[in-house]
Amino acid sequence: MTWKITTTQVKDFTGTVVGVAFAKGEATTDDPAALRYFRTRPDGYDVQVVDEGQAPAEPPAPPAEPPTPAEPPTPAEPEPTPAEPVKPEQKPATRKPAAPKPADGTAK
Repeated sequence: MTWKITTTQVKDFTGTVVGVAFAKGEATTDDPAALRYFRTRPDGYDVQVVDEGQAPAEPPAPPAEPPTPAEPPTPAEPEPTPAEPVKPEQKPATRKPAAPKPADGTAK
């Protein structure tokens, strides 16, 4: 909530009191500590709530744009997996068929 503080002693006071800037005897604040200070002075300040429609027109801060997510890196072409080396087909060992053994057990 915004509060309006008006100086009652010096009508055209321009300056800063407890961090609140006055211009021509008027200031607005929502600082609780500053409001306590001005309310506890027996003479010198008038503190009143300001209707939101009467609050000083300050341009609202532009809304912060959400950060744009970074584009994920495009995956490169996958590395081809090395193929198994091509081995020439192994030919079966060529052997001469064993000669039949004579029935009598003698070798030729």
